[in-house]
Amino acid sequence: MCKTGLIAAAALLMLCSTAQADSRTGAVDDVLERASFQGVVMAADRSGTFYSQARGIANRANATPHDVESVWRWASVTKQLTAVLIMQHVDAGELSLDTALADALPEFTGGNRAKITIRHLLQHTSGLPNPDQTPPAANGVPSFYTEGFPVGNAWCNGPSTSAPGERFAYNNCDYLLLGRILEQRAKTRYSDLVREKFAAGLKLDSVAVVDANRAPRSIVTGYRDDGTAAATPALKRFGAAGAIEGVPADMLTFDRALIDGKLLSDRNREILWTGEPKFGYAALGAWAFTANIRGCADGVRLIERRGEI
Repeated sequence: MCKTGLIAAAALLMLCSTAQADSRTGAVDDVLERASFQGVVMAADRSGTFYSQARGIANRANATPHDVESVWRWASVTKQLTAVLIMQHVDAGELSLDTALADALPEFTGGNRAKITIRHLLQHTSGLPNPDQTPPAANGVPSFYTEGFPVGNAWCNGPSTSAPGERFAYNNCDYLLLGRILEQRAKTRYSDLVREKFAAGLKLDSVAVVDANRAPRSIVTGYRDDGTAAATPALKRFGAAGAIEGVPADMLTFDRALIDGKLLSDRNREILWTGEPKFGYAALGAWAFTANIRGCADGVRLIERRGEI
């Protein structure tokens, strides 16, 4: 995680400087080398992508190298796409951030359903149960994310852990329910919505949701800090909270479309990207804050969205 943060900071320093392209790419190369980074890094400014490079090994067992065209598990970056889909309904006047869960999803029977709002779900302040707390399966993965766990969101209907709006608690139930709200409104699967709005709408050809109808395609293996391969959960169980896969370039294209106003109105994009200090600067589906970065005359506004799996 620290290496990810270091790369992001280095790229921003280059973006806010007046250095020429060769200087910028050379400086990013230097940071990657010093960090012993393995993975894919891309950087862009308003004129387009000026850096795209793969380094190191994607799968140590068979020495498969990283490649800029490799498909990755976008994991929780999925949540930013889900948040945009919800905010498009807000843009259209079909939902409000203050809409209660009881009204948005009548099938949900959990406690506090009349008090939990769309905003609470988007910002992880709902107080819903956390799927990560289900007992671990044999491979160590929380059983909620394995094939053996009962299908459906029954766990998310369980007792609340805190009052809505009281505190931030990262929780996949929030976005699983947002995905279900989207499906109920569109009368179609979440995967079809992603295909229509992003894969087709933005021509993100690699972007797809792993579900019962699509097997995972990623060849990039996850590794723990000690170098051992991490157990792979059943990605389809993450749904609207983390089941999207795609290549890095398509993630960058999505980000640029959101920045350029192609996906949301300026007003609702600002709401999407307003971090709340008391919740650790959590925004809606991302984090938003201003940082002082060496080489930049003024504070730099950062919108951050990481994936873990």
